[in-house]
Amino acid sequence: MTAERIKHSQELLKEMNYDGWVILTNHGQDLHALLLLGKKNPGRLSVIVTPNENPHIIVSQMEAPIFEDIIGIEVSSYSDTKQLVEQIKNEFSQFSDNSKIILDYVDDPLGRDDTFDLMTYGEVTKLKTMFPEINFEPAAPFLKKLRTKKTEAEIKAHEIACKYTLEILEDVPNFVSVGMSERDILSEIDCRSKKVGESAFDTIVGIGPDAASPHHVPSSFEKLGNDELLLIDMGIFITDPSPASSDQTWTFYTGRPTEQALRMYEAVYEAKERAIKAAKPGIPAYTLDEITRATIEEFGFDEKKLFIHATGHPLGIEVHDVGPIISKKSPHSEQLLEPNMVLTVEPGLYIKDLGGVRLEDDIVITKTGCKRLSYTPPELIQIR
Repeated sequence: MTAERIKHSQELLKEMNYDGWVILTNHGQDLHALLLLGKKNPGRLSVIVTPNENPHIIVSQMEAPIFEDIIGIEVSSYSDTKQLVEQIKNEFSQFSDNSKIILDYVDDPLGRDDTFDLMTYGEVTKLKTMFPEINFEPAAPFLKKLRTKKTEAEIKAHEIACKYTLEILEDVPNFVSVGMSERDILSEIDCRSKKVGESAFDTIVGIGPDAASPHHVPSSFEKLGNDELLLIDMGIFITDPSPASSDQTWTFYTGRPTEQALRMYEAVYEAKERAIKAAKPGIPAYTLDEITRATIEEFGFDEKKLFIHATGHPLGIEVHDVGPIISKKSPHSEQLLEPNMVLTVEPGLYIKDLGGVRLEDDIVITKTGCKRLSYTPPELIQIR
């Protein structure tokens, strides 16, 4: 995957007439280096990518062994900040005056996007001061092209992440029982996730009325009772064979479901299925949103009041990745679906004091339609 992603980035640099891409990461911000190299780095790291030469990594001596087995890159190590600065200066000496170098920062505060704004203001200012003859530009246009459509290795990784997630969700009726708190359930899910990767985001567990809050924070006080909805929204992040996330939501019921709960589940499931069947390249992303909302209305629910979020979002190295948002309200919703985009489809219904039903699948757009990476049960699963 590393060679495939490096080649793609170099081709894009040539296509967009850039002389280089410089990644300078801090602790905990190693996103695009991870995307490019497939390995996490706990310390400070610099990656210099040019259109024709092998990428060069500058990393601390402690972390250098992490990257030494990657074919097609050059690795240099530093022992202190002074040495790091000198090595960066040496790397920049290869660029001529007026070279166009892209950095992971955003220069428009009103159009700020955290997905691309990964360098601090101080770092960008320092580089511009050190190398006034170089034209530094935001990498956002480049990164949108790089990340919106996935490579075959990335799609395979998404399939694996989804498989791990499904194994946990399918086993929920066996490890969840009445009397457990939301955090009890959360802890079990996160523990199982750690065995194959890590949680892609903060796992959501909502019991009863809490399930009506789409981004509910699990509590130790809310315990699962009889005749209640249970909503679990979880994902797993893996780095092998490529960095990728899953994002899936299942809804359960303890005891015998009420007619209202069954009707909610039927409406949401049908809305999701119709949208997935309609997903194909060449259509605006908002088309899927229109389908889910029309279906929910058809079942007699007020989508404007009870379906209070987008139908889906792009999925990748980040759970909310780069690409079209599946919502008529989003400015990105007019973007056309293209092959190799990975997306979630997640309609929901939320009724205060009763609870919510959300069902979420991950899909990849193909040349003729879409491929499912996950599934949700066609009928509401009962926990006894």
